[in-house]
Amino acid sequence: MDAIGGVLHSDEESTRKLVTGISWDSRSVQPGDALASLRGLFEFVEWIDYCYGPDYQERTFDETRISTEKVVVDTRKIKEQE
Repeated sequence: MDAIGGVLHSDEESTRKLVTGISWDSRSVQPGDALASLRGLFEFVEWIDYCYGPDYQERTFDETRISTEKVVVDTRKIKEQE
């Protein structure tokens, strides 16, 4: 984990994307923000795979593969399952 932390501190753009993606309150995320967060998370995971994966294959983020179907979140049911 120290190696990842060191690179994140040296790569300001990656750090900004990752921190932005995890710092939003999930109840206030707008669709464009959510897409940017997913893109940043994808790039971060891609970077980890590139650095540490034994069989790295380059991939690209394809937002057309994200479902556009709206999902109603039942917070009461989620809390019951905790």
